[in-house]
Amino acid sequence: MNSLFFVVKTTFLYIFTVSRKNVTNSILKSYVMKVICVFLLSVLMLSCEKDNTVTSENLISENDILGSWRVTYLEHADVSELTTYEFEFTPNNVLLITKEGVSTLGSWEIMQGSKNLNILIPQKDYPLRTMHSLWEVKSASSASLELFETESDHGYLEKSELTRL
Repeated sequence: MNSLFFVVKTTFLYIFTVSRKNVTNSILKSYVMKVICVFLLSVLMLSCEKDNTVTSENLISENDILGSWRVTYLEHADVSELTTYEFEFTPNNVLLITKEGVSTLGSWEIMQGSKNLNILIPQKDYPLRTMHSLWEVKSASSASLELFETESDHGYLEKSELTRL
């Protein structure tokens, strides 16, 4: 925007100076035309903005998450007990967590316009509390999910990997 102001200011100063020196009209017209072209090009360049919108290929979809999963890796915790749980993400955003026939209900939600997955588990006992968080989905395939915690109540951010059952 400063360059645009500079071009306009310089143009008016030049026109004022040239008109006081009685330079011929054709020279003045030629200069004014050049300045107008530079001005218009400046306006066009300044009006072009980089497109910062997130495309659908960067987002996750419900189909990436739906199904039954098992946690196979946790960066800061012992995963052995958590691997005994099956996490089933259903189409109605219900998370069914099952271990040895005993089920716990939770919920899940893909945060609109992002790659974030919010997993809510009311039972905050260990080891399920490690999965109760807002996660960024770093990668999603038909066989696995790689998650990074974006918020934490325990002082560090967790990394987790899930494998589709």
